[in-house]
Amino acid sequence: MFTLNKYLEARAEEITGSGPSYSDEQWTIVIDTYKDWYNRLYELCERKDVDLRYSDEIIFDEQGRAHEINPGYHGQVKTWTLINECEVLAEDEVDDCFDEYVEWLEDNSNSADQWSTDFTPAGYVKHDGQYESGFHPGQTDNPETIQRELLKTFDHVIWSIDNTGQFDIGFSAWVKKD
Repeated sequence: MFTLNKYLEARAEEITGSGPSYSDEQWTIVIDTYKDWYNRLYELCERKDVDLRYSDEIIFDEQGRAHEINPGYHGQVKTWTLINECEVLAEDEVDDCFDEYVEWLEDNSNSADQWSTDFTPAGYVKHDGQYESGFHPGQTDNPETIQRELLKTFDHVIWSIDNTGQFDIGFSAWVKKD
C-alpha cells in the first residue's frame, strides 16, 4: 500500500512547502502546479485530514505556519501582512515587533492595520473620523487625501481598517503629535 508519507517522499522535489495552518492544527502541503499525480495525492491527503493547496493560495510566516493569501469570504480579514516588502507578519506577532510595525505603518497611506491594534502605547489617539471607500455613491474617501489634511494638524498618522464588505471598506486614522 502506498502511504501518504511514501508518496510525499517520492514527490518531495515537487512539494514547495508544508506546515501547520495558522488558524488550526491542520497540516498543509503546498505544490506549485497541477500534475497527473495530483488527484492521487489529494485522495491520500484527504484521508489523513491534510490540506493540499497550490503555492499561489498559501504563504508561510517565519514560524512555518501556513496562511491563506486571500480571505475566504467577504468581511474576513487576512491573518498576515507583508511588511518591509518581504517579511510575513502574522496577527499574533504584532506585540513582539510592535515598534517596527508602527514604524512601517506610520504616515503610509498605502498600508493599514487590519487587526484592531491599539496604538495608544506608541502615543497615538484614535481620530474621530470614520471613512468609507467603495462602490456605492458617497463612499469616496481617499486615505492619501485625508492624510495630507491630517498632517496639517498632527505629526503622524496610522491607518486602521475597521470593516470590509463585498464592495466597500471602512477605515479610520490614529493620529499623534510629537
